[in-house]
Amino acid sequence: MKLGIIGGGSIANWHLDAYKGNPRLENVLLADPAPKPHTIEKLKAAFPATKIVPDYRDLLGEVDAVDICLPHDMHAETAIEAMKAGRDVITEKPISNTSRDGLAMIEASKKLGKKLLVVMNHAYTPQFLKAREIVKSGGLGRVFMELIHVSGNEFATMNIRDHWKGDKVRAGGGVLVDTGYHAMYLTLDLFGMPKSVTAVTRRILVEPENKGDDNCAVTLEFPGGAIATLSLSYTIFHEPWTERRYVYGTDGSIAMSDDPAAPFALYRNHKVVETMEWKYDNHPQGVGMTTCLNLYLDCLAGKAQPMLPPEHSLNVLKTIEACYKASETGRRIDL
Repeated sequence: MKLGIIGGGSIANWHLDAYKGNPRLENVLLADPAPKPHTIEKLKAAFPATKIVPDYRDLLGEVDAVDICLPHDMHAETAIEAMKAGRDVITEKPISNTSRDGLAMIEASKKLGKKLLVVMNHAYTPQFLKAREIVKSGGLGRVFMELIHVSGNEFATMNIRDHWKGDKVRAGGGVLVDTGYHAMYLTLDLFGMPKSVTAVTRRILVEPENKGDDNCAVTLEFPGGAIATLSLSYTIFHEPWTERRYVYGTDGSIAMSDDPAAPFALYRNHKVVETMEWKYDNHPQGVGMTTCLNLYLDCLAGKAQPMLPPEHSLNVLKTIEACYKASETGRRIDL
């Protein structure tokens, strides 16, 4: 299989790490008018016969599928053009910067008979896969609450007026639609679609007015009575990037973290009854990326199905858009 990566920025490096050594890949090509030097170095080391072109359209005749690593507002046009050229598509999250364009991508995939796979790598980390198995098998009893908190720092990039990250139009919003997208697809996988949302999304420290939220807190209410709260910040200056997730049920609770020293704990009756030993050299999200993208190559080869289909990614974006509306209007929004 020949794969074309479209976009040579920082996220492409994560993808190259995941693809390295996969026996399904004969070659990986890159389209970017000005790829990062580190990306070029990594690409040539993993795939010596690679080719780099400035325009992705020049790749479409030479590859079997494309992997889109572009800003959010470029996903839909690029993906649909690639599918019209007969290529299957992997795309970074979110599916697009608007649910309207995300739906157009899914409709094009069905009409043209081409695969569309949206990267949701946090769902493939070992700790979440373990938690998912426990929750979906009823191991926590009735699950009634989830809490996710992300402390991160993207202040410098968001504070660049012309950079796409955090741009309300190009990115579709700030921290909620960016890193919050990960938190949201994990939540909807465990709980299903919420019936309503309330939210506060604010640009507190980032200065350019075209940028979206740098801090947010949202609450989701689900048909069965469960609730989930997601809080995320891109302005935590004095701590390392940290992501913590907690799921509570009547028969136990689960704590997850991106810290390899304590990635997973299952609690019952005030005691830790199960933990996870981290046996990987890579960061948890890198392990998730490798698992996700290698599964997607199996999907492209017709040997597997994605755990989360593109419709799931679209529902995530619809929920996030409802959160932004809730914050703007100061009202609970029903879905």
